[in-house]
Amino acid sequence: MIDEACHSPRAGSGHAVAGVLDIGRLHHVGMVVDDIDAAAQQLSAALGVDFTVGDESSYRCRIHGEVHLTTQRLGLSSTIGPHIELLRSVPGSEVWSPAPGIHHLGYEVDDLPSASALLTERGLPLWVQGLHEDGSAAGTAYHRTPAGPTIELLDRATVHRLASRFRCCAVHLAADPDTNRPTPTRST
Repeated sequence: MIDEACHSPRAGSGHAVAGVLDIGRLHHVGMVVDDIDAAAQQLSAALGVDFTVGDESSYRCRIHGEVHLTTQRLGLSSTIGPHIELLRSVPGSEVWSPAPGIHHLGYEVDDLPSASALLTERGLPLWVQGLHEDGSAAGTAYHRTPAGPTIELLDRATVHRLASRFRCCAVHLAADPDTNRPTPTRST
């Protein structure tokens, strides 16, 4: 039986639970690659997971306080979280430059501003902040770590948009025990 405490992390509690940072649940492991289609095919063959790769889309953000608009393309594995996120590299970008290994760990959080402030307070500076058209903060925040991968925070609305866009990570999916691929749950 699974302990319910594992599903309800308390912000700032300092208690480590598998898959859970004390500010949220691990949603994905992000990698930046030059050829997203080839990476999706290679990882699919190697790991036995399917990927959905989306079309290009615009992403408005603030990097080191300066507003940027970039064209992105991303893909997401169809596994029941945590997922593998593939981001196509953006030439000349400090943020989306290809590098071997993990680029970031993406955590789903209940309260993005509070979680972001907590990481900043803990010494992980805000690097990238997603923005709405009007310039207000939106959905994601990247914090740099001195020891390795960046920490991305995603609010629930962003997680639901990803689920809708990629049809792979909706909240109400259960894993097929033989394949670890999503299977819709049925209400009784």
